[in-house]
Amino acid sequence: MKESYYPTGNEYVALPTIRERDGAVEQINVLHMGVNGLLAFSGGSRPFLTPGVTVDGKELLLEGRLTWEREANWLPRFTMKEDSLELEGLYFAPIGERGFVLSLKVKNNSSASFNCGLSTELLWTELLHSINVTKPLRGERFLVAKTWEDKPALEFRCPAPLVSVAPYPPDQDSLFSFRKGSQELNPSVREILINEGETLTLHWLQTKAVGPGETWEAFFYFGLGLDEIGAFATAREFQRMGGKVLKAHTLEWLKGKQRQTTEPALDSLMNRNAFFNRFYATGLTIDTEEVACLTSRSPRYYVSGAYWDRDSLLWSFPSILALDPDWAKRVLDYIFTRQAKNFGVHSRYISGAVLEPGFELDEFCAPVIALKSYLETTKDFSFLERRDVMESLERFETGLAEKKHPKKDLYQTWLLPSDDSWPQRYVTYDNVLVWRALLDLADIYKWAKNTKKVKHLKAQAGKIKTAILKECITKEPNGSQFAWSVDLDKKGSRMFYDEPPGSLLLLPHYGFCKNTDPVWKNTRDWIYSPQYTYSFSGKAFEEVGCGHAAHPWVLAAVNSLLAGQKDRALKFLKRAEMDNGIACESVDENTGESATGDAFATCAGFLAFGLWYMLGKKSKVRK
Repeated sequence: MKESYYPTGNEYVALPTIRERDGAVEQINVLHMGVNGLLAFSGGSRPFLTPGVTVDGKELLLEGRLTWEREANWLPRFTMKEDSLELEGLYFAPIGERGFVLSLKVKNNSSASFNCGLSTELLWTELLHSINVTKPLRGERFLVAKTWEDKPALEFRCPAPLVSVAPYPPDQDSLFSFRKGSQELNPSVREILINEGETLTLHWLQTKAVGPGETWEAFFYFGLGLDEIGAFATAREFQRMGGKVLKAHTLEWLKGKQRQTTEPALDSLMNRNAFFNRFYATGLTIDTEEVACLTSRSPRYYVSGAYWDRDSLLWSFPSILALDPDWAKRVLDYIFTRQAKNFGVHSRYISGAVLEPGFELDEFCAPVIALKSYLETTKDFSFLERRDVMESLERFETGLAEKKHPKKDLYQTWLLPSDDSWPQRYVTYDNVLVWRALLDLADIYKWAKNTKKVKHLKAQAGKIKTAILKECITKEPNGSQFAWSVDLDKKGSRMFYDEPPGSLLLLPHYGFCKNTDPVWKNTRDWIYSPQYTYSFSGKAFEEVGCGHAAHPWVLAAVNSLLAGQKDRALKFLKRAEMDNGIACESVDENTGESATGDAFATCAGFLAFGLWYMLGKKSKVRK
């Protein structure tokens, strides 16, 4: 049976694998610019963190007995009820802090007192590094048995300290015990080297006599840092502030960011995915404290830990802009500094260096479209006074000209929006994005008071639209429709296809045509029809797929929503389980459960944006 998870986290730390069956956490991770990706504390084949409860010395079995919900649509909370007690656990990562907290609460429902033990156990076997693939990082692992105040920390060095995690107890009565493999440790030295392949176990117990009707809550604090001191200091600060205060501040922030739609049944789906996008498609690096963008901070997504322009700017950014304009500004700061020199290159490291080469036209246009949306929403025209931004826009114009056909006003791409190769270089959807980007760039230069540029860009956009309408429309038995791609050097050579990462269904959304346009309607009908191999017409979860993943895509449901196909989209979104309520790449056409691409954070952003844009109580329709 497939494992089910309840991820949570904040800007600094992600808990991507909190298990539904027992509340254990398989790993925790941070973004690290120095290693260009994710670093994760892992227990190997066992969880890194496991909560525990004892009553009068007898351990309670949690596995398979927990009931879950998400508090404020983001914090995973589990409960368990027995005749004598109620148990509640809550994981939360305070906003903007380098760490997280586990709250365990017990209520005595019996008529007699009992001695209760609340515990967490850390099992550390390896430090993992993720950029698309996950692998163990070679270095030395240490149990620092006595940091300041004689509290423990786990530290990884290679050879200098790279990352550390430290627990801090709610009070001084907590008991720590340690094992290296099966050997009990009674540390008489400050630090102990853990050999490669050995598991370090740190058990942390808090006990209390709980009277009839009494409730006891204990907070277990975990700090992260570059070394033992940084990790310990964060955990100690958590304890000084207190778990109740930290939880209240976290809930206040989350509730202040939540939105409502005209379909209340979808509010939780929208907000949950908006938060997953916010904290898993963006984050702060623990070593340089920079904002970084990536496909997903969850290792469960098959290309986690790396950056794509399209994913971050066409899918993730619109949701971030709607949720938190201040954070959106920091995202653009990162985009136009770290990532600017390689706009349009297939994928990059979070540092901006090239990961996978290959030019993608949709990605090349994405920064301009995102910048225009930010300026239009916030009126923060100070961006246009920045040299790096204006130089990036100049590079966009120069680079785009190099992709133009020698004789016709269409532009080539090397890879499709799915990142797959394709035999024809001139793709209709991509050229619509070029048209959109040039009009957006014209507006940007209008705000910058560069009227000469505005006139030229609008003229070129007009030529592109004319070329698309001439070259990319063909007469078919059911009427004229848009082709997916064309070969401009072979007259009449066109191919018919569509894919959710960059669909012809989005042409009205980008303003290229109206959704009443007969050519577009014929195109839409063909995409949805049994004539198209990947339409999944007539299936229980009827949405479009493509060759990259031959199942209905979640992106496709959002495309349908943005294309005005509300009933179709909501029928899918209200019933699809996806990845335990979080966006995945595709779902099984018969069950609605995730088929590919679990924990797809940028897709979660596009899902949240689509629901807010089309159904939000304060939504605006693009002119």
